[in-house]
Amino acid sequence: MDYAIDFGSSNTVIARRSPSTGQPETVVLPGLSQADGLIPTLVCAAEKSQFLCGQKVREYVQNTSPQTPIFHHFKRQLLQSPTSDYPQIKEVGAYFFQQVLRGLEQQNYPLDTLVLTTPVDAFESYRQWLTEQGRAWPFTQIRLLDEPTAAAIGYGVAASELVLVVDFGGGTLDLALVQLQRPGTQSHLGWILRSGERQFTANQKPSQAQVRAKVGLNLGGADIDRWIVDYLVQKQGLTLGDGMPLTPQIAEGLKIQLSAKPSSNELYFDPQTKINQNWFLERTELDQILREQGFFEQLDSTMNHLLEQARVQGYRPQDVDAVLLVGGTSRMPAVYQWLQGYFPATKIHPDRPLEAVAYGALGVNLTAKIEDFLYHSYGLRYWDKRRQGHHWHELIPAGHPYPSPEPLELILGASQPGQTTLELVLGELSYPTGTGAVYFHNGRLVLRPQGVTTPQAQVLNEAVLLPLEPPGQPGTDRIHLAFTVNQHRQLCLMARDLLTDQVLWQNQPILTLA
Repeated sequence: MDYAIDFGSSNTVIARRSPSTGQPETVVLPGLSQADGLIPTLVCAAEKSQFLCGQKVREYVQNTSPQTPIFHHFKRQLLQSPTSDYPQIKEVGAYFFQQVLRGLEQQNYPLDTLVLTTPVDAFESYRQWLTEQGRAWPFTQIRLLDEPTAAAIGYGVAASELVLVVDFGGGTLDLALVQLQRPGTQSHLGWILRSGERQFTANQKPSQAQVRAKVGLNLGGADIDRWIVDYLVQKQGLTLGDGMPLTPQIAEGLKIQLSAKPSSNELYFDPQTKINQNWFLERTELDQILREQGFFEQLDSTMNHLLEQARVQGYRPQDVDAVLLVGGTSRMPAVYQWLQGYFPATKIHPDRPLEAVAYGALGVNLTAKIEDFLYHSYGLRYWDKRRQGHHWHELIPAGHPYPSPEPLELILGASQPGQTTLELVLGELSYPTGTGAVYFHNGRLVLRPQGVTTPQAQVLNEAVLLPLEPPGQPGTDRIHLAFTVNQHRQLCLMARDLLTDQVLWQNQPILTLA
């Protein structure tokens, strides 16, 4: 049995092919899933240090202990800069995943292929963490796929269409312009069932999905929930603190109701004090909150970044055939209205926001060959004599396609007399933007504005040492490097000594990129 998991900030969705109909379906795990199949991405510590996750958390908090601290939206923390370290959150995320995968094992079907989806701006450290969660279980194959690409296929649109996927969940906004097949072709995406390496319908040719432009923003429903809490606290003249009967979960309930009607209310009952508290919010108030928090300015900045990428690729906004909405936050009327400022309402499709990613990931695993480009930049570390410190030379820019159309070449020389080795250290670079950085202060998510700075870097490999025999001298070109990225996103190196014409590194992978 092939499974796909869309690990979301607010909810997690598991998809498989129905054993009876062969069609994609949502997997319901007893105790973890809601009635609609969604698994709340929640963890809490109950009595006697017993941990609960999924729907069990909501039931425990509502019926037993409303003030129990809840780990929620921890996916966002896992997606933070690789320089951040949240060991407790990694343990919480691992516990959640292991409970979900244990639930799959108890379905009593073979564990063949597992497809895990990731945001477009996920660091390689997050991708590795996600992959490690599946490696503890006997899946034949584990694959990763960008969430927007999966969503485009999950909507089942014609393969000839150019689509914009707006994936707006609890923690992130991802925009991706995806072409599911090259212009001029008429066929649609087909399905190929797999079990391990065996193909049951090998007569079908795989379709191609090409990501033309993509951009991510660390903003989602969790921020809006926090803004609602702050607004209501101020409106009622209350003070945040222990015992205050207003939580992000209540704010989320109000927000969800406002997606379908102009006003909402949530009843809070404290089983300890036996006190009822009713909270009210109007859609007009929510729109005011969004404007005051600069919500639409952040959306506009992100959309303009994407459209600029698209223009470089030769695409205009009017070339987009369909806009696909994914994620719970995309159901907000304010988001739909904002999109109408860029695209006609007839092109905006809001009808499959929750299951499209998981269903599409299941389909990609079985049919589609993905042509993509790298989201992050990668650099080579060097010693800056003037500033007396290590700095980074950008080697592979964000947007570089893979497989590489041609090698990226460098010539290096010795930096000191009698040098016997050259050290190659590669890192994943990130360039902060003016949209701001999210950090934690007193247990709360806070958006801190920041301007463009020097790149942050995460070292990705142990140093590659290239021997110099005879020793190198400054001022002389000595080593020729040629870097390529293969179809598996692996960075490969060819190194040749210009003095001896000896090959020092024979086009072998040195690390995997994101």
